[in-house]
Amino acid sequence: MQELFLVTTLWAAWCGVHSLLISRAVKDAIFRLFPVTRSYFRLAYCGVSLITLIPLCIYTVQLPQSVVFTFHGLFRLFQICLAVYSVILFAGGVLAYDMQYFLGIRQLRHGRDHLNNKQENFQQHGILQIVRHPWYSAGIALLWCSPTITDIGLSIRLLLTLYFTVGAYLEENRLLHQFGTPYKRYRKEVPMLIPNFLKILRKCS
Repeated sequence: MQELFLVTTLWAAWCGVHSLLISRAVKDAIFRLFPVTRSYFRLAYCGVSLITLIPLCIYTVQLPQSVVFTFHGLFRLFQICLAVYSVILFAGGVLAYDMQYFLGIRQLRHGRDHLNNKQENFQQHGILQIVRHPWYSAGIALLWCSPTITDIGLSIRLLLTLYFTVGAYLEENRLLHQFGTPYKRYRKEVPMLIPNFLKILRKCS
């Protein structure tokens, strides 16, 4: 029980710091104190997130755990569908987003955090035509497509599902503030986390 509490706390702390560092208030404060960080903040943010995530994952895997659920029978088919779904949405996001901007490479090359490029403009193409946050949706699906779910794994999955959901709503507020009316209209036309696959079928028919 102590190990479960500790590992859940560590994951919650990682999620909290991850969200805090990317918030507008914290970024603005860092830029005011250290203007030189504008060009490489996003790249450093992605690097720190990954570097801190790896040991946390290793620590979690090494803990003794008890199996609470295993996919079998028809549930196995459901698990495969979740895995395929997550791959499709992740790939769709890679094609729709400006990955150099997302990783901070473009900012590093131009020497500033905000750029007047396509990433700063409102985008609604590819996978973004049927779901507003494909990576959050894919992340949630990926969490639950593991063949075996343990007691510790269940706790972490519930925490990260909440984290992704809250993250999507926070991202909504940022995008609404940034794009205004066009994004309001977009929210009415495209679902947030569950893709509107019927839209694709209607276009193909």
